[in-house]
Amino acid sequence: MLKTILQINTKQLGLFLTGEGGTGKSKIIEAIVAFTRKYYGKTYGLYGPIIVTAPTGTSSNNINGFTYHSVCCFTRSNKSPTEQTYQRMGKRISGAKIIVIDEISLTSLEDFYKQHIAYSRALSTLTDCQVEKQRMLDTPFGGLHVILVDDFYQLKFVQGTPFFSRNINNEKALKGKHLWEQLVNQYIELTENCRFNNAELSIFAKF
Repeated sequence: MLKTILQINTKQLGLFLTGEGGTGKSKIIEAIVAFTRKYYGKTYGLYGPIIVTAPTGTSSNNINGFTYHSVCCFTRSNKSPTEQTYQRMGKRISGAKIIVIDEISLTSLEDFYKQHIAYSRALSTLTDCQVEKQRMLDTPFGGLHVILVDDFYQLKFVQGTPFFSRNINNEKALKGKHLWEQLVNQYIELTENCRFNNAELSIFAKF
């Protein structure tokens, strides 16, 4: 499916990949990374054709990726990035075609929206064409393909507004919710638990 979408290249992919722990989500990420790097070859920028991110250092290390905070140049002070910051980020992601965000359940709607703004603003600094610049600013994540990975029942949310909150009255959270609904156009659920496919070990799968 990924190869078909990349070959057609007419529609932005917004894929939500889910499944309980042990169904192979991390292995799928590894396969996507390997395929993308082979498909596009060497590209400009620090990350190459695919940027693999997660909310925490541990989760990003598990997939050989980066925290989205480091990629998007977020700071603890929570100050709005400067134009120079977006330009620096733009150079780093200039060759990117696909973004992977793992453990999405640990990401708040507010941070999800902030990531979209960061990618869009950063990519818009790479062109002088006003039409192309505006297209990037108006498109989720600047038009990059986005793969969101997680099981919303697996990890407990920490801070901010969860993705499936009701009665949201936070403006950035509302924008994040709208962004999710606008972006996601493909859904895959992994159902076979490969980690515990042995009958003797399957009793541990629920823990």
